[in-house]
Amino acid sequence: MGRNNQKYALYDGERFITCGTIKQICQETGLKKGTLSFYKSQKYRDRLKNPNEGMILIRINDDEQ
Repeated sequence: MGRNNQKYALYDGERFITCGTIKQICQETGLKKGTLSFYKSQKYRDRLKNPNEGMILIRINDDEQ
């Protein structure tokens, strides 16, 4: 599976927002690719005071890999 086809889930705290590729999530939410990349970074996660608050992007493991 190519890098552009990786699937992600977007959460706002514990609330599920959407899932799909980065491109699909950008189109659905209006967020920029760079913003989503930041939401999935360890640096961003380290900055969160409470891991159950704030937006977070998590890669979904796919059995097809």
